[in-house]
Amino acid sequence: MRYLSRFILLLGALSAVSVAVAQFGRFGPSQDFRIQQRYDKDGDGMLNARERQAAMVDFGFDVSRVSPQEVAAARRIKPAEVRRYTHEWLYDPAVVRTVFLDFDTPTWEDELAVFKNSDVKVPATLTMDGKVYHDVGVSFRGQTSFRMVSAGQKRSLNVDINFVRKQQRLLGNKKVALLNSAGDPTFLRSVMYMHIARDYYPALKANYMRVVINGRDWGIYINQQPEDEIYTRMAGGSAGPIWKVEGTPMGRGGLEYLGENPAPYQAIYDLKDKGAAATKADAWAMLVKLCRVLNQTPTDRLPAAIAPLLDVDAALRFLAVDNALLNSDGFHARASDYSLYVDASGRFRFVTHDANESLRPVERGGGWLRRDQPSRTPSPPAGSVALDPLSGADEVEKALLYRLLLVPEYKQKYLGYVRDVAERWLNWEKFGPVARRYQALIADDVRQDVRKLYSIEAFTAGLATDVPEFYTGPVTAPGMSLKTFVEQRRAFLLKATGGR
Repeated sequence: MRYLSRFILLLGALSAVSVAVAQFGRFGPSQDFRIQQRYDKDGDGMLNARERQAAMVDFGFDVSRVSPQEVAAARRIKPAEVRRYTHEWLYDPAVVRTVFLDFDTPTWEDELAVFKNSDVKVPATLTMDGKVYHDVGVSFRGQTSFRMVSAGQKRSLNVDINFVRKQQRLLGNKKVALLNSAGDPTFLRSVMYMHIARDYYPALKANYMRVVINGRDWGIYINQQPEDEIYTRMAGGSAGPIWKVEGTPMGRGGLEYLGENPAPYQAIYDLKDKGAAATKADAWAMLVKLCRVLNQTPTDRLPAAIAPLLDVDAALRFLAVDNALLNSDGFHARASDYSLYVDASGRFRFVTHDANESLRPVERGGGWLRRDQPSRTPSPPAGSVALDPLSGADEVEKALLYRLLLVPEYKQKYLGYVRDVAERWLNWEKFGPVARRYQALIADDVRQDVRKLYSIEAFTAGLATDVPEFYTGPVTAPGMSLKTFVEQRRAFLLKATGGR
């Protein structure tokens, strides 16, 4: 039996947090625990096995009891046994590559869990298409999708290709984000959300990747483009700045004006890269200015004032897709789980970070509590798809939505985009064939995957067959199939936008 069962691991992680705060200081969304420098005795920019063990001991873990990962049930796969690709790009929707990660210790999973909320990446060798990439940095990612998944099962991964070797790239990319499809047995929701969203704004690319760790199959992951300067250059011709708002019920990333001091913003918005800004202070000044103009400009003057700072049309499209596809961890629900960046023209743009909780009924406890008056467009009950297109538009905390939709022209454009999504994409005759093609690419691998979070029956049935289980949380499989969601959400939105 493993030393770090899920319960013990979570307790240990909480203990590690307490120790780390005491030893290394407080942290916020813009800073993980900074501990690597203290333990990097040889100064090579990463922690080797001995250095990681020393840090784990200081964190209060009994490393002598950590046992190797039990992987006997997973099939062995060698690089020579998989197909190699030569010209296809990393996010080709018709390609399922196999990526091999080899760690220098058998206890890599325990180390990834211990160091999750720190700046420590566990080094590995990555092999793909017959090419070897040394000293990549691997870390676990996610919040609920990490905490609610047991050790030994599929957890989401971030892989920093240039972790140590700063010029190293994987088909032009510095990072790879591998998602475990928590809450979605079909492996379709994130991929289909991004597929549809790219029809309206430069959403992230996403396809599938098979992952093999230390020679053992870890199954299919969603390979989703990270929101880094590689993405922003492709999407808007600029390297940022880039901010991230974590997915949480208390996201508060609605672009409220919180004053000229950047400190309150820094508690909400994680500045990932100052990008083209001369300094970090300049980047924060840009965000503060956007919030000030958005919130304090009279409505009749807002279009002229906001146009140089915000790509308004792209923002309306982002908000429309977020609502139409019911992203329950996104802006309309929680004002969270998205990134914003500055494009080449100096205007802000938005992109959804994670969409595994989309294309499904409203969840229990979605969103964060209002501080002032009850909403005029309350959320529907859990299990319903009847979320009004104007839900949240009267909530001042969701300033991006609230302020833009006070402008009649913007409101009509927004509702037009919501209706367009419903007419063109929430149409099973269009949605269904695309979804089936994606599933067909990975069906055999999902069938053989012993680490998948749900059964192969759930993978198959979730596309078009409802099941009696009632949805209770973000990692619970929804009882409503994608087909039923698409049909019901389409009918509701076409009626809701018909007279507006």
